[in-house]
Amino acid sequence: MPKKELQQSQRTNMNQIKKNLLGEYSRAILHMRQQKILQRFGLIFGAGISTDFGFPSWGDLVFRIASHPNVQGSDMLSDGISNSSISQLLFQKFKSNIEPRVPSDFEENNKKNSYIQSEWHKVVHDALYENVPRSLEELEARDTYLKEYLSIIKNTPLTINYNFDDTLQILISESRTKDEKKETRGFRTVWNPDIQMYPENGVIYHPNGFLPRKLSEKPSDNITFLEDSFGDQLIESAYGHYTALSYHLSQNTCLFIGISLEDATLKHLLRKNAKMHPGHVHYYIYYLEGSKDIAHEHRKAIIDANFEVYNLITLFLTNEEIKFLGQLLSTTDEEIEIISDELGTSVNYRFFLTGSVCVGKSTTLSNFRSLRTHDEWLDQRVPGMEKDPSFIDKDEKIKEIDYWVAQQWRAKNFILSKSKTPGLDIIDRCPLDAFAFTEVDKWKEKAIFTRQIITPEKSSIRLCKGKVILLVGNPQTMHVRAVRLHKEVTSKALAYRQDLLRIIYNKNEDLGIVEIDTKDKSIEQVTKEVSKIIHVDKYVECDLQDRLQLIEAEKISP
Repeated sequence: MPKKELQQSQRTNMNQIKKNLLGEYSRAILHMRQQKILQRFGLIFGAGISTDFGFPSWGDLVFRIASHPNVQGSDMLSDGISNSSISQLLFQKFKSNIEPRVPSDFEENNKKNSYIQSEWHKVVHDALYENVPRSLEELEARDTYLKEYLSIIKNTPLTINYNFDDTLQILISESRTKDEKKETRGFRTVWNPDIQMYPENGVIYHPNGFLPRKLSEKPSDNITFLEDSFGDQLIESAYGHYTALSYHLSQNTCLFIGISLEDATLKHLLRKNAKMHPGHVHYYIYYLEGSKDIAHEHRKAIIDANFEVYNLITLFLTNEEIKFLGQLLSTTDEEIEIISDELGTSVNYRFFLTGSVCVGKSTTLSNFRSLRTHDEWLDQRVPGMEKDPSFIDKDEKIKEIDYWVAQQWRAKNFILSKSKTPGLDIIDRCPLDAFAFTEVDKWKEKAIFTRQIITPEKSSIRLCKGKVILLVGNPQTMHVRAVRLHKEVTSKALAYRQDLLRIIYNKNEDLGIVEIDTKDKSIEQVTKEVSKIIHVDKYVECDLQDRLQLIEAEKISP
């Protein structure tokens, strides 16, 4: 094939992969981009990113260490012993071999232990880098996708690397421009868990320790390789030594690449974050080797398990797809919009969270701080809104409240319609909620009024579409909350308003309306259900303008 045609074919293939990725994982990509812009995004790397460079798997690393002349422990390898346990046995064998060689002036306990640890690190280092190319050119040639993530590493506050090696640092260093080389290394390497002390971008944190190619480049004092060090790490996480890492997971949205989810400390931190912050998700790449795929039922089981246990959204990707994911995370909004337009998909996913007074709506919404959140009202409420309409005597006051609410929604709808940044929005209440607080024989009149205020005749703006999530609850429980919040309403009135909302938003997933029963559920459980709707379930928009017109035509009525 001629060179020009080959290049054209490659470009077509690249564009198709990007389209496939954005078609399947649009919400995930838009959410990560949204967080990256806000400096609340981070990458977390595991052993899977290193295999292309010749680094060994955990089992191979243990085998190489066992074969090392300073260990001579090949005969100790057994299928019945875990790799972490066998590594402890190998260390003891190494220690017995090396102790006779300790210099005589190192007999003091601290010096002796330091010497043994230093020699052990050399053994691990030799085994780690045994088949890794020395030249930068070959290292770069073996890279299948990391180069697409280097700019993200340089421009986000913290990247976590569970590997010992310095491959990321080398690639970043060599990717710098001439001007950058005059000013910065492009990164800072840390292994101390006190990572909050580095208020700058490009920090790479190695929780398990750091062994650079050149040991003169300041390796960490310790590496987490032995069974006792893994155990200590887990204990330390429980006692707060990993507070900074836990804080990072709670405040940022992370993408896990090359992670196997076998690290006990990481699983503990993820589970803790999922329990404490049920509306906060992270993204996990499940690696697909070559053309291998996974059956739909198996995929669904993995997706559900990772989400339920760890709040992880699972992306099933090959090496090539991981590469293009990096490009999509770094490209312009314009390219994202162009591809989305070709696919006929949205670049804005909106979720209207609604329900009767005191059903737990606003409390639930407060758990979704990684999304663009829109409060119930833009201004302070007018007096009288703390009461149920049945407690208000004057029609003039009701009209004043109705007009104020409509103007608020005019402003909110305008903001939502004109938003130029792709991403995910969660909105407290929905513009059609007002009908639940209107006398049933005045719905048609209210519909005309609402349409004229929020979407005036000459305006090009319609009510924004979005998925409606209706929370319903026990009126008695809601009344207890209402009393505590100084709201004048009865449980009977709450039940009545809730019934009206269920007429306005009669649940129909095909029309973009879902309902969650909050009875006997904690806020954590309700938040988890809402999170699944936002991040995992099929997204279908509700046409709110159409529903408004149906109310006006009295086709939706009590």
